[in-house]
Amino acid sequence: MVRRERLVFLEPGGGPDARTDEVLARIEARAAELGYVFSKGLYAQLNVTPSAELAGIGDDLLQQLATERGAHVPHVPLFRNFPDSTPQDTFQLYLERTLTHVFASPDQPCLNCTTVDHVYVLDPCGHLVCANCWDATDYSACPICHRRVALDNPFVQPAPQREPLWDPRELTLLDIGRDLDATATSIYTELLARTTPLNRQDREDLKTLVRHCGVELVPAHILVRETMALIFGTWLEFDVARPHLKTATDVLRVLFVALGGEADLVAAPKPLPNIPRPVRRFVLTVLEAIPQDQLAEDMRRHATHWKRIGEKLHPYEFQARYPNVALAFAAIRRTRVDDDFTAGSTATVTRERVRLRTFATQLEEALAAQDAELALELAQRRPGELVRRLDHLLRAGADAIPALAAAAPSVPAPLLLTAMASIRTRARPLPTRVFFPRGEVTKAFATEDTRAPLDQATIDAVVETIQRELIARAARAEPLDTVLLDEAAKDLTLPFRERHSARALRTVARGSRLPLPPTDNLRLFLHWTEPEHTRVDLDLSVALYDANWRMVGLCDYASLRHEGATHSGDLTSAPAPLGASEFVDLDLPQLTAAGVAHLVTIVFSYNNVPFDAMTDAFAGFMSGRTQQGAIFDARTVEQRFDLQGNAKIAVPAILDLQRRELLWADVNLPPTMRFHSVGGYRATLAHIGQDLQVYFSSGARPTQWDLQAVHAAARARRVIVRRRDGTLEAFTAEPAPAFIARLEIRGEPTTERPDPTPETTRML
Repeated sequence: MVRRERLVFLEPGGGPDARTDEVLARIEARAAELGYVFSKGLYAQLNVTPSAELAGIGDDLLQQLATERGAHVPHVPLFRNFPDSTPQDTFQLYLERTLTHVFASPDQPCLNCTTVDHVYVLDPCGHLVCANCWDATDYSACPICHRRVALDNPFVQPAPQREPLWDPRELTLLDIGRDLDATATSIYTELLARTTPLNRQDREDLKTLVRHCGVELVPAHILVRETMALIFGTWLEFDVARPHLKTATDVLRVLFVALGGEADLVAAPKPLPNIPRPVRRFVLTVLEAIPQDQLAEDMRRHATHWKRIGEKLHPYEFQARYPNVALAFAAIRRTRVDDDFTAGSTATVTRERVRLRTFATQLEEALAAQDAELALELAQRRPGELVRRLDHLLRAGADAIPALAAAAPSVPAPLLLTAMASIRTRARPLPTRVFFPRGEVTKAFATEDTRAPLDQATIDAVVETIQRELIARAARAEPLDTVLLDEAAKDLTLPFRERHSARALRTVARGSRLPLPPTDNLRLFLHWTEPEHTRVDLDLSVALYDANWRMVGLCDYASLRHEGATHSGDLTSAPAPLGASEFVDLDLPQLTAAGVAHLVTIVFSYNNVPFDAMTDAFAGFMSGRTQQGAIFDARTVEQRFDLQGNAKIAVPAILDLQRRELLWADVNLPPTMRFHSVGGYRATLAHIGQDLQVYFSSGARPTQWDLQAVHAAARARRVIVRRRDGTLEAFTAEPAPAFIARLEIRGEPTTERPDPTPETTRML
């Protein structure tokens, strides 16, 4: 509740004691250091709590707040006096490290200064270092191999105190929660109503809420099947779950969650546990009730998973009781069948084996044969498939507009919005097409757009048809008097492929373009803690490109300084409890003056350990930082996100310094080398940076503006649009696609200001 609603729920206090004020003052001061402030109501409730109990509440609350911003761990970079102490010449530093490593000997004078008394053997690497030659007040790791050493090592000396940084930004308000059940129910209902798959953090929250709220509040129909599976896989109540299981894939999703896996069906739980007998009987009973043809085709979609599940279900042992299930397994496992086997309309028997002829096969055959009439007839049977294949059908010459109008009421709104955005850009080929296939991590693949363009009349007809359906749906919601639309919403994409998006301080949809903070300085940060007995070397890196995406420099472990960018040093291990932290300071005006137009941020796992093997791994950036103050200051954190999944290269964001925009990419690159560095991926990073910027600027993905304009047209009496330059324009709303088109046309500014009264004015 603290993270989602900024509410703190407390039991009634037992009365203050002599130390309550002292403990509360300490908690309040630490919360302010993290960027939070208590409301009057929360302060009053805390102030009537005994000091011992208050200390426990404060510890829990502060730990959660610190974790949100990444301040729950110590941040000690290689160079503790960063950025002042970062060496100017990285190659010279490398030579000194190498020569010391090769020629230093125990009980012998230092090669550089000839002293003996100040030479130390470091643990765990065993390198010999001289405190006269290597600044012991600056290094927090071995100067030779950069492996972390304990700060109580005789070589390590206390670092000088840093001057405090005054940061005038506003603090985040924490309030007292009044009704936990009502708040939990509200969040629970909101998550159930989502029309897109939940991201990782929301899934974890939903599991917690299911255990608190139960399944009585679950509606009769949950649009997102993964959400449905998450609920009933967490709370497997057979009688309640049965009406929600319409297909074999629904059953498989629920079973995966119940067995400790994920509802996206990307990977089976490992190891696959035994299925309890009551669950096995329930699964076979539900599958048997599905029509045979539908069951066999649906199981074929995830044949590999069903084959593994079949090893636990033993369907052939119950063939007499569940004949349809046994035959469906025979189809996907190509088991021999008797001569009198009835295959159904989607399968044939060849040489005593069942061979499926699915809907997808028939549709592909019709499209390959350029039989537009048959392809359209087949697609109409499944409205969602018709919308997904709409572009292909239109290019094949099918008269798909009437079919689209008939199918649209049965298609989820996110799919309609995606189809509308894709079709409206089809008057000419896109500069590049980018795909985000499903998988354990988010990867992006780009290709040339070779599709034949569509004529503008067809495009307009498709867009109008979809907008009419969306407006009709939105009109069922609460009417509004005046709404305010902001053109900046065109830069915010609607969420997609969010299932594997990073858990973040501020949730941002992939592909969104955000203005950079109004400051000249950014500080990127990375922290990780390696698992026991495994050394992990992560690297925070920055690739710098000019306006034509030609590399002009980099800032990483091989080049600690570039004009306008400074690295804090390369740590090559991260044992608990310190872990390891790396930083990169960016001086945006200086980078721009040096010819840098685009900047790609990257996190590499240098020695190929995946992110999800780490005990803790996260990154982010701070704004408004100078050389004063603590190296990591929670108040200045703009974004903090987890590094997660079976990935080894993360590209969180791409900066356009000319437009002062940040494109939130949140993608992973497939590794192509054994040891990773910016230099080895310079071309790949340039391509992905340029392709993502071009693709998300093309309008091929739906944005917040698209959705807000629909609701404004359907629900409002008056609409005020704030243009990018700050001017306002007023419109009288109409529930028609033509009105949405008018919102795009810039007219005369108005001096009218929206009524700020909450009951009459909404900002969509």
